[in-house]
Amino acid sequence: MNTSTSFVTDNKKRKRKTAKSAEGSVGRYTLADLKKMKGKTDWAAVEALTDEEILAAIKSDPDTELWTKEDFENATLIIPKQAVSIRLDVNVLEHFKSLGKGYQTRINNVLSEFVKAQQKKTRL
Repeated sequence: MNTSTSFVTDNKKRKRKTAKSAEGSVGRYTLADLKKMKGKTDWAAVEALTDEEILAAIKSDPDTELWTKEDFENATLIIPKQAVSIRLDVNVLEHFKSLGKGYQTRINNVLSEFVKAQQKKTRL
């Protein structure tokens, strides 16, 4: 059974998973049912693989794109954002909204640049 499919909820509001069998039929199972099912993965064989064997398997996979040193050098760190409620002057908000879609991102960018400038001042 392939059990790596999406969650669904039945009328009783219990979480169930939809699983597809090797024959292609679809059924609904509770998480407890799925935990009782035996997978086809030979975990002992997986655990016995060396790092070199794993890397070779990754490299032989046509869907794999390994990162190069250049990829890492050109990567951009994305800092997670947090939803907040903030009060802005009406004219400030109207200005950013008048520039079109993405006004919240633009406000965030302006504030980020302000923070960077303040941090530079404190380092001097």
